[in-house]
Amino acid sequence: MKRAVFVLLALLMAIAVMIPACGGGTPTPPTPPAPPAEQPQYGGILKAAYTWGPRVLGYYPAMGFTDLQSVYPYAESMVNMDGKGNSIPELAASWDVDTANKTITWHLRQGVKFHDGTDWNAEAAKWTYDETIAAGRLKYGELITSIEVIDDYTLRFNLSQYNNRLVQAYGYMVCFFSPTAFNANGGKDWARDHPVGTGPFKVVDFKRDAYLKLEKNESYWRPSRPYLDGIDIRFIGEKLTAMASLQAGEIDFWHDTEDVDTVIKLDSLGFPAVTGGVGLLIIVPSAKNPDSPFANKKVREAVEYALDREAMAKTFTKGFGEAAYQCAPSWASIYDPDFKSRKYDPEKAKQLLAEAGYADGFQTSIAALAFGGVRDYATAAQNYLAAVGITAEVEAVDMGRLMVMEEEGWNGLMVNIVMESSPNYIVPFLDNFGPLPAKYFFASFGRSPEYEALCQQVQSAQDDESERVAVQKLIRQAAEDATVIPLFVSQTLLTVQPYVHPYLYEETGTMATSFFHEWWMEKH
Repeated sequence: MKRAVFVLLALLMAIAVMIPACGGGTPTPPTPPAPPAEQPQYGGILKAAYTWGPRVLGYYPAMGFTDLQSVYPYAESMVNMDGKGNSIPELAASWDVDTANKTITWHLRQGVKFHDGTDWNAEAAKWTYDETIAAGRLKYGELITSIEVIDDYTLRFNLSQYNNRLVQAYGYMVCFFSPTAFNANGGKDWARDHPVGTGPFKVVDFKRDAYLKLEKNESYWRPSRPYLDGIDIRFIGEKLTAMASLQAGEIDFWHDTEDVDTVIKLDSLGFPAVTGGVGLLIIVPSAKNPDSPFANKKVREAVEYALDREAMAKTFTKGFGEAAYQCAPSWASIYDPDFKSRKYDPEKAKQLLAEAGYADGFQTSIAALAFGGVRDYATAAQNYLAAVGITAEVEAVDMGRLMVMEEEGWNGLMVNIVMESSPNYIVPFLDNFGPLPAKYFFASFGRSPEYEALCQQVQSAQDDESERVAVQKLIRQAAEDATVIPLFVSQTLLTVQPYVHPYLYEETGTMATSFFHEWWMEKH
């Protein structure tokens, strides 16, 4: 799924069921989706169930995480991402990067129309960028000194400095809507419920917290696409209701299957599990707050020693998990195999707490999303911490409250998930913990002087290899500082009917909802 963690970052975090990876390679779901027929078939309305519904449909600068979860059937970006995490053309046909003159020149795809029949062109693209920069919602927006419309289909960004993340930040993380429709119908208030994008489907009906109905865009710019006649999304917040609807044939695709047991049970009943991406469960201490016990590195180290990550991964994932000691999967190019991790040692944890002045322990809180297994993971951490003298109350919060805490800060500990749905593990880490995090970031995350210096190395990277090396060092420093404490790497799984053929990245077998134009269903 596209951008779910970045804007995310964000990554950040569309939380579907998690069956973590076995060490040493990309994990595999219990049963692969149905093999494709000789030729994809046209027709059919895909009935999908999502847990959360959007609040803003058609104005990018005001969109939050749950909005972006639903946007990509009807809106698109300059670039998309392939199964290796590389940028590939979408609304931009190509782009030129001039590092010496610090410019990015976008060559826009011609012949593309918004759903209202107006042209996708450089002026329309510039309007969205201008609005997003003015709202303070464009990552690295402060590096843009000016945006020039060279001609109808050429747009140039002039930059104060260049780094290797800019093409994805500007091209992959922004989706576009018709400025003509926006200005002709009252602006932001109208656009909230009336998206006019360029995507393979267009919105025809929407009821907040109930449903979103889309029909095929007959004027879509990709020849012979999409295959489906439409998509009907129902917002179902109750697991048992969604599960019953899937079994009754009332839905074809369950976006937010909630727990491992549910996925395994549905898979055994003939409803295939599809890989939705890879995630990392983490605990982030409020190390940035000087009044917090977690500002003391020894306390953060004590938390690491107090947690039996091997046992947690095994317990919560039925033995399919991989405990994590740094913010990267063991098979990723940014993983550091030489890092000496802090393994489970409660006596060492007690010793460090005493040295930090907390021999009798202290009281704190653990914020966790009140959904699926996340609250259970927080409860397990609570029990381990209690054993070494840290009394932590679990604060279960909804997605809205969690995002506010991420942006404004929190006291205590936060349990969360990053690296959701991305084939490039560099991107989600940087979007949450990099030099300039995305709009949903961890405000109480502590940054040591050594970490800040490495952030500058990442920011000055001019090519993929130098960036990879710099990010590997940055991840190692986060582990050294214990400012983000990983628990286990996981794979998110989504459930489909056996006749549904989602688009899967060839390299990883991961499903991509940013390619809804390639989804199809067998007649049944």
